[in-house]
Amino acid sequence: MAEQDELHQSHNKLFIAAFKRVDTVRDYLINFFPKHLTAQMNLEALELDNTNYISRKMKEYFSDIVYKTTWKVASNKKNKRPRDIAIALLFEHKKGHPRYAIHFQFLEYMIGIWGEDIVNKRRLTVVIPILIHQGKRKWIKRPFQYFFKDLPEDLRGFIPDFDYYLTSAQSVEDDKIFSMDDNSLLRSLMLTYKHLENNQFVEARFEDFFKFLNLIDIFR
Repeated sequence: MAEQDELHQSHNKLFIAAFKRVDTVRDYLINFFPKHLTAQMNLEALELDNTNYISRKMKEYFSDIVYKTTWKVASNKKNKRPRDIAIALLFEHKKGHPRYAIHFQFLEYMIGIWGEDIVNKRRLTVVIPILIHQGKRKWIKRPFQYFFKDLPEDLRGFIPDFDYYLTSAQSVEDDKIFSMDDNSLLRSLMLTYKHLENNQFVEARFEDFFKFLNLIDIFR
């Protein structure tokens, strides 16, 4: 159990250290997020939001990073000001939480960010939730309503309905990872999440695997 906790903490530290770098987030959006959406984001204006949105209870299971930027395309002809967006990156670093917890956490992001908008009299920010999953088990995306078993149709309209984007390290093809720039921290990160327990792979690709150690100090 102690070894498992230590492993979870290592993964957690790696995620935080890597995704607090704007170049890693930009790299992720370019390589893994739908291109028609990335093309409309102002990637040069990405800015880390240091506000703590994650609840204490959820910190045991998830780590979070939030970035703010703008949407290049104006909403309509009358309002040409770019729309503010928040990119909420959530990383599952420990198993054992109820599967609906991911929706609960993303809702906390939305409520926290919108609360700040209201206080500061700003137009509401669009929150884009992203889950980065590195576990062996397959993550099955389900709508929030799925967790309300045997819900009468007349009550479904009262349940929040929103989507989130999923990147599962185990589902990413190695060719996709190796096609990234050799010096990309994200490339090393994805290799780590996917093959950390594969000793043969680690020995064969040692330099690629631990290249991130030259870029960030996470284990001191």
